[in-house]
Amino acid sequence: MADASPSPTQAGSPSPDGEGVFNPSAGFLNSEARRTLGAPTYSQTAPSTVDIPRDTVLKRMLLKMVSTFSVTYASGSPVYSKYGIFDRICPTVEINVNGNRIIKSVKPWMVRMHNILLQGGGLPPRTVSPDSAAAFTTTRPKYTWMAGTIAYPATTRFSLFNESIELNFENPFGYGGSRHMTELDLRDVASAVIKFYWAPLTAVQDDSVAATVTYGASSITVTPQIIENRARPRPQPGQTLFDYVESNFSRTYTGQARSQQIDLQTGNYVMGLGIFCQNGDSSYTNQENLLTNIALKINGSSAIQGPVSHADLQDENIARYGAMDISGIADVASTIASTADVHALRGFALMSLIRNGNWNTALNSSRQAGVDSCKLEFDTPSSSGTDAATYTNNLTVTLHQHEIRPFVYTR
Repeated sequence: MADASPSPTQAGSPSPDGEGVFNPSAGFLNSEARRTLGAPTYSQTAPSTVDIPRDTVLKRMLLKMVSTFSVTYASGSPVYSKYGIFDRICPTVEINVNGNRIIKSVKPWMVRMHNILLQGGGLPPRTVSPDSAAAFTTTRPKYTWMAGTIAYPATTRFSLFNESIELNFENPFGYGGSRHMTELDLRDVASAVIKFYWAPLTAVQDDSVAATVTYGASSITVTPQIIENRARPRPQPGQTLFDYVESNFSRTYTGQARSQQIDLQTGNYVMGLGIFCQNGDSSYTNQENLLTNIALKINGSSAIQGPVSHADLQDENIARYGAMDISGIADVASTIASTADVHALRGFALMSLIRNGNWNTALNSSRQAGVDSCKLEFDTPSSSGTDAATYTNNLTVTLHQHEIRPFVYTR
């Protein structure tokens, strides 16, 4: 990955007060704009793409999936995955510009975790009507699905799901000019697409339950909606612009060990790191009490943050961002069989690296800043005692890296 070579003082760097957000010559175009794009074609094997208009500047993108299908099974008690339908049948969403400039490559579940924290502590829309004798004639389910698994309906019956996540192109960590500086300008690019990587419908069943299920009468519709800044002045050749880049990657562990390390991507400005942990039990339980002595280390020795436990980091997130506590939250109506004592943030915590909302305080991981390596270090627990892990399956740690990537604009 290229080093973050452009200086913050180069032409095009935003001022702290957000100069350039209002364009006096744009008139009514200064208002926030939005439009709905075409829907991708759901395929159980091959990815599909949707073109993004190349006449605008993106602030955010809402992705809404409405899915419905019938289920048929002879025995067993299958349940829908706690990660929802969107994440299970679309494990990766990618935003790609010019074929090789990847802005986002993310799991919908990890996006949902960050939506909860960085957008006010509320829950992104996720609703369900899990049981109907006939096909649904509405796209608006009845119950809120906060967390946990939900039981399948009886065989041959139907379920309906409506789930949304929001991708940010403006910087959710930033204030003033640091927030608006990363808006995605598509006006002079050759191509811009959303790419959906699909999985078969059988993936909607939770990993903890083995049952053979046939899915019929399926309808999977994803609606992309873009929120735009059409008034942003066009950049000048040689001006420094900034991408807000997000990426996910996972590692697995088979037993207790000290000082496990995951190499982070370097070369850019790292604003934050989402850390998600799944136990290795049969249910792959989301747990924030397993990883300890978490530290972000530069060049193998200098700890920028840590040591801190995963649980303590989550507690700080809940206090700072106003998210609800993890216990005692009912997911849906009590008449529906579901796990009800698990908050949506279970197993997740965010390590923020930006100070006072100013992008210049993000971790400069470039060679010019003296950084040769950037690693997340942590201990995995014993299989016995307090806060023990289960290693029947692999313990899995998934990271969500948030970066600002500067580049010099050319037309």
